[in-house]
Amino acid sequence: MSKCLLAILFLCSFFKISYCQSGGANETSALQHARQLYVNTLSQQAGIYSGPDYLGYPHPVKDGHPFFLSAEPFKGEIYYDGIQYKDIPMWYDLAKNEVIIQRYDNFSRISLHPERIRDFSISGHHYIKIDEAASGRTGLAKGFYDQLYHKKSEVLVRRSKDFLINTNIDGVWVSFSNEKNAVFIRTGTEYKQVSSQKSVLQALGKYQKEIQADLKQTKIRFNKEREKAIIIMVAYYDELNSQL
Repeated sequence: MSKCLLAILFLCSFFKISYCQSGGANETSALQHARQLYVNTLSQQAGIYSGPDYLGYPHPVKDGHPFFLSAEPFKGEIYYDGIQYKDIPMWYDLAKNEVIIQRYDNFSRISLHPERIRDFSISGHHYIKIDEAASGRTGLAKGFYDQLYHKKSEVLVRRSKDFLINTNIDGVWVSFSNEKNAVFIRTGTEYKQVSSQKSVLQALGKYQKEIQADLKQTKIRFNKEREKAIIIMVAYYDELNSQL
């Protein structure tokens, strides 16, 4: 058994003993600390680095890129296979619906197993996974959704890109579409897809005049900042409901 693993086992035992002596008050923080210590200590051996290579696309990319926000990686967080990993260089491929991380060689990339991902955060956006069971309950397609707002109500966005393989006398290349965003609102148990200001108001049902007036005061134009406007509208809907 390696010295590294022995150290981890010793520390986990220490946290367990500390937990018993303290009556359980520090269980969550102790276990979280032990898990993070496991991640930091095992480094390249950590489970998140055991996925298959990310192969990209079969031809050179000429127009656009497949990733969320940027072709460059962001340092993000991900809950993977029961462990929370922080400060991981990562991309989200919107065309393949795959989460990609950087190997320790800073050159090659790994495509993570989607069934092992619970959620991840990248550049201030928190993505949750809708698996087969959740899809059956909610009616949403399986995949990752950007959780823009989550209190009593919820706003989710399914982001995607299309790609085309182009051919001419110069050769074959791949081009990507602009990002496509499908927005869903939940106020009870049902998710409703929305696109226009009118459809948001219809999905919310109550307080339509009050919500319109509140949005107007913010000076945010729905057609220019749609997602921000929807968050404001749903948050105000929750605020009005909480006053009952």
